[in-house]
Amino acid sequence: QDLEYLATKFPANPVYLEAIKKWDARDYGQLSIYPKSEPDEENAFYSRFVDEDGKLVRELRFFSFDGAKGRIHTCKSLDIVAHETGHSILDIFHPEYFDNSTALLGGFHESFGDMTAIFSALNQLDQCEALYAETKGDLTKQSFITELAEQFGTGIGTDTGLRNLEDAVTISTVDNEVHALSRVFTNAVYGILTDAYREVDVSKGHVSNGAEFIYSVSRYL
Repeated sequence: QDLEYLATKFPANPVYLEAIKKWDARDYGQLSIYPKSEPDEENAFYSRFVDEDGKLVRELRFFSFDGAKGRIHTCKSLDIVAHETGHSILDIFHPEYFDNSTALLGGFHESFGDMTAIFSALNQLDQCEALYAETKGDLTKQSFITELAEQFGTGIGTDTGLRNLEDAVTISTVDNEVHALSRVFTNAVYGILTDAYREVDVSKGHVSNGAEFIYSVSRYL
């Protein structure tokens, strides 16, 4: 639908028309979702494969496990559900990324999932209001947005979520592992968000509502 809308806005642009043709011809199949998969496992994942009958299978699987503070169902975490759904969306646009085993492409895939989680939260005004209240308008501070999948993280014994955007990381300072590399990509995009927000000084009346501005900037990005 988004591609069709763009084609109406830019009817003479062959790029959008070609994108629509490719999208319509893509065999992306049906996405099956298993909210409580067995057995107990500290995990959730997206997968795509061809079954024994030659049928394309795309699925999201969410597992449950006993954490440090009780039972944890990964299907109840917006961060985790959005992250895994992000994998499935990117796989439709670029299946070659999923098929490639290089660490950098894997890191980008993980980052796309994390960014889907972040922007899913920031697409809700009440979440932007909570973020503004928690950080007092300083988005560089640690918050529930910069810590992803907090319950999962504490459930497996970490002090924060599975990934923390507060850390300053670069390609040269992280391991060559997909989840480590993902932090570089995600931090870069979140840095753009915080830089854009800092350009406006709420106290001087440039915007009337800081939470609404966070909401607007995140939607734009």
